[in-house]
Amino acid sequence: MDGRRDSKKNRNSTKGGRHQSEAENEISDGENLNQSQTDADLVNDFRNTLHTLNSQFTDLENQYRRVVRENHDLRRQITKLEGLVDKESVPEIARENHQSPPDLNRSSGIPKSKSHFSKLKKAYNETTSKVSTVVQQGFRASGHNQTRGIELSCPPIIAHKDAILDISSSEARTGIFASTSLDKTAKIWNESGQCFTKYTGHRGAVNSISIHSTKHLAITGSGDSECHLWSFKEPSENEPLAADYEPINCTNPILRYGSHTEVVSCVRFVGIEKICTAGLDGQAQIHDLETSKKVIDLKGHESGLNHCSVSESNPNLITTSSKDGSIRIWDCRNNRANILCVNTQHRQPVSATLFYNENQIISSSDDKTIRVFDFRHNRPIDRINLDSSANKIDISSHNHLALPHDDGNIRLFKMNSNNRLKRIRNRHQHHHPVTAVAWLSSNENRSDLTLVSGSWDRKIFIWRIPHSFFRD
Repeated sequence: MDGRRDSKKNRNSTKGGRHQSEAENEISDGENLNQSQTDADLVNDFRNTLHTLNSQFTDLENQYRRVVRENHDLRRQITKLEGLVDKESVPEIARENHQSPPDLNRSSGIPKSKSHFSKLKKAYNETTSKVSTVVQQGFRASGHNQTRGIELSCPPIIAHKDAILDISSSEARTGIFASTSLDKTAKIWNESGQCFTKYTGHRGAVNSISIHSTKHLAITGSGDSECHLWSFKEPSENEPLAADYEPINCTNPILRYGSHTEVVSCVRFVGIEKICTAGLDGQAQIHDLETSKKVIDLKGHESGLNHCSVSESNPNLITTSSKDGSIRIWDCRNNRANILCVNTQHRQPVSATLFYNENQIISSSDDKTIRVFDFRHNRPIDRINLDSSANKIDISSHNHLALPHDDGNIRLFKMNSNNRLKRIRNRHQHHHPVTAVAWLSSNENRSDLTLVSGSWDRKIFIWRIPHSFFRD
């Protein structure tokens, strides 16, 4: 009897051991699967890193070769010039004989005087130092690029048939922006780079656009000297647009504004009830949104106006910017225009102005400077010198300043910080003047910012810029 019990117990233990062994095998198979997936992810990350490093070292090598070539050319000119000056003693002979020194070498373009000679040597020394600093900066940039991760959220968009003239967004509306072009059209886009409304009611190039903060309305200013108000339908966030979605084509305006005699260069909503228009006839006008009736004339500029801006916190404050380099700040409360300040610091046409806070404005100009000005106390605050003219600038709600340049670059700067201007570096870049940029607001709790840029190359780029980019 005891033997049968022992035999049954042995059979049960054998069966239990078999089930345990199968369970252990399943766990082992799952661990192996997870391990293989992890290995595949590591391999993909490693390949992506290699590709990034390869492109960075290629750019670095090209910069290095360019600087070395420049260095060798300068060295060759200096050597040739030194030999000619030592051999003939041109300056002394000229003084003794009271004759002008002979040309050294007109065909090669070598300078004649010692002052030019010293400048040439200075240029050579500068390129010599560049040879070492290019390598250091390249490695520093490669390390930063891995952490910053500035990328395009979608491939570059060929948005219009001709040059893009303006990019605009609204802080009150998340994830949408507008563009205008020389092709006489204006378009409304979502953050994914899909156009959902197109306006074709103008007879001239569309120079400027503004989006209403609460209503589905947009206003555009054109080379046909007209300002049009038109509506658009914003797609639902719960129903994303299909890839083959055809944008709604709007051809007729709701209302027309202004009595400009020349090109309308800029339009802006003033709060939610009014509109401001500026033109090359040197005038700015404020109109009632619903009736299109003009309520205020902003006169005083002696040249055409390039831009106007409205304070978000106080819509009664308006700036107008002129081709003669002057900026006027207006207080338009009670339907009266009072000049608070006239700023004449810029020496060339002002391309754009924006309000930085209740007391200060930021302006960009063709004189290759960005200026910060306190209009309440009529005094300059800061100046940023640039390598190229800056066009229609924009500032984010977190005080990130974006500068579009004529040289095709976009530079970024964090206001009230010790950081220097930083250029967006990416294998996808504009190759023509960048005319305008706009920061997009977003409901998502993301660790990056969204910037849209438009250029004469007809393309729109939508950039993802991490906050860490400004902290490096």
